[in-house]
Order: sequence, then C-alpha cells, then structure tokens
Amino acid sequence: MPGFDPAIVKVRAEGDRLRVLKSIPLTTASGAPVTGLPNQAGRDEAPYTYDASTPLTYDPNGLDTEGLVRDRDGSFWLVDEYGPSLVHVSPRGRVLARHVPKGLGLTGTDYPVVESLPSIFLQRKVNRGFEGLALLPDGDLVLGLQSPLLNPDKVSGENSRTTRLLRFSPQRNRVTAEYAYRFDAVDVVEPGQTKTSELKLSALVALGGDRLLVQERTDKAARLYEVRLRRGSDILGTTWDTAKTPPWSSSTTPPPPRPRSSTSASSSTSTPSKASPARSRASPSKAPPPSSSSTTTTSA
Repeated sequence: MPGFDPAIVKVRAEGDRLRVLKSIPLTTASGAPVTGLPNQAGRDEAPYTYDASTPLTYDPNGLDTEGLVRDRDGSFWLVDEYGPSLVHVSPRGRVLARHVPKGLGLTGTDYPVVESLPSIFLQRKVNRGFEGLALLPDGDLVLGLQSPLLNPDKVSGENSRTTRLLRFSPQRNRVTAEYAYRFDAVDVVEPGQTKTSELKLSALVALGGDRLLVQERTDKAARLYEVRLRRGSDILGTTWDTAKTPPWSSSTTPPPPRPRSSTSASSSTSTPSKASPARSRASPSKAPPPSSSSTTTTSA
C-alpha cells in the first residue's frame, strides 16, 4: 500500500478507548523507512496505487508485518507474509536481520537477509505467509504459517488441512524444530462452509512451558485451542520437509502423529475443545469439553 510504512505502536487501554503512547517506525540499516510494498515480481502480489490504476515498483525492503513480540533485551521480533520471514528489529525500529527460506534469493535490501528457514516454505500461498508469533519462556520463538503450503501443487495445497509451525532459537540463530498443525474440518470451524482453503491460523500466544494458545478461523468464525509442542513430533529435516511430499489431507496417509494436548476452544456458535498440539499429522484426538471457555471475534 503506497504511503504506508509499518510501525510498532505502544498503546494503553483506558476504558473503552486506546491511547497511543509511542510509535516506532521500522527502518532499514541506513535509516530509510521500511515500506509495505511486495518484494519480488512473479512471487508476490503486484503493487498498485490506491485506485488500482497505476502499477508501482516492487521493494525488496518491504514487509507485510503480522505477529509481533518484544524480547527481554528490548528488541522486537515480527513475522512477515512476503518471504515468508522472521524479522529482528532493534528497540529503535531498525531492522537488524530478516530470516527467509533457503533459496529465496532476495537481493537489493538495505538490511541483512539470512536464508535460514526451510526451503519448503518457498511454497507458501500468496498473502498467506507467517501470521502468528509467540515467545516461549525459554526465549525460543514459534512462528505460525497462516495456510497450508502449495505442496506438491496448488490443488493439493488448497485442499489440505495441515499447516506448519516453526521453532526458532534466537540464541542459536536458527530453526530448531518444525511441526505439522492440523486444522479441524472447515464446516466444524464455520458450519455451512465447504471451502477448505478458507481455513487460516491467525494468532499464537505462549501459555507457559511448551504450551500455546492457537486461533483458527475463517472470515466469519474463529476457535481457540491449546496445543503442546512435543519433541517427538518434530519434522524438521525429514521427508515431510521436502518438496513433492504428499500433502496431509483427509484423503492421504499422514505422517507420524504431531503434538497435541487437550485445550479449550471457542467460536460464536460452539465451544469445542481439541487435543493434540501443533496439530498432529495424524487425525487429532478430541478432549472432553472444558469447564469454561473464552470467546473471540474476528473480522474479514
């Protein structure tokens, strides 16, 4: 979007209002503003003026920012949908490093680019890169891919119900684990919906230990689940982490079970709960309904 430069904003809730306390614009190494423009022709959506009449130039420095966390040293981590990528930002907003999938070949940036993420993430859907981000108690980060990869092809990806989570260690500066996350059937998340591609992972929140709160949604409904990341569920570097691997869908044999733990979930119409963390690649087991549930709302 021309004229839009991403910024980190600190706000305070005061009754039914939010008061902006501070705004930290994102900048490149030389201090230039980071734009929201897409990076690469043929891979990202084409940029246009606000009225869609005039094409704009791609910008390798551009970021489609999503989830954000503040680290203990005061710096920030955020995820981006274009790469998809994980971005480290200084307390003043300067991009320190952008971690992208191996083989992306992003050049011309005014900040360091590190090809440290699994190359399979090059097959993300357009505008469906990393969406959620959580900071675990041990300092590790968990990145949530919004939608299943287009692997081994677009048709398979559109019909898949399995997306992925990555665990990244800032201390080691690399990915240390990868998990398959299995969505519920789309008509469970949104009764009456039939398009599996409407399923999205939108937000992650660390609950303590290896537990996460995950939001699944469509454009009209949302559900919350508690999941657990188990060591035995790591698929990093396995056959499931390579291109042309059969997708995990209801019509194919899934890989070994993925992490899951019973959790509370909610939507505007039901309050189911789910077992099995970073969704099991096998069909997730269901836990008994919790004694209470939280509610959430979403917008398109």
